[in-house]
This record gives sequence, C-alpha cells and structure tokens, in this order.
Amino acid sequence: MAVTLTPIPNIPMVRPGDDLAGLLIAACERNALAPADGDVVVVAQKIVSKAEGRYVDLAKVKPSPPRWTRIRVWSRSSSGSRGAWCGSGRAC
Repeated sequence: MAVTLTPIPNIPMVRPGDDLAGLLIAACERNALAPADGDVVVVAQKIVSKAEGRYVDLAKVKPSPPRWTRIRVWSRSSSGSRGAWCGSGRAC
C-alpha cells in the first residue's frame, strides 16, 4: 500500500459562511483532480474554522493583566545539586 499526498491548488480565500465542501470540489474540478473510492481528503482545522466564522481579529483583543497567584521556580546550585521549589517567584 502506498500513501500519496496531493495538494489541491487554487482554493480561494475562505470566508465565514462559505461552503467548504463546494470550494474543495470546485478546486478539484479546476485542477483535474478526481478522488477515487477510498481516498481520504485532509483539511486543516484553520480553514474549517474560517468557514465556520470561528476566529478572532487579534488587533481587537485587549489582553487582561496576568492573574498569577503563585510562580514556582526550580533552581540548581552551582554544584549541580537540585534546588527547591519557591513560591515567591525567585530562585531559592
């Protein structure tokens, strides 16, 4: 059994609400690609999310301040022996 990977070129930019299956079929037809029985089509999650409208414009996101309640730092002494966990955020 052989595994062959064939990219589907010329898929247009996907927008929310697009028919992803229709876009893939049209791209296959334009490129004379005909999947056979038993073939598997793999699609990246990113293109699915875009078609579903599940993405965020990061330019519009205002990050909140970190809510760190405890930072643990693992340290080693210069001799290579193991240090200890500290809850203060600094090496022990």
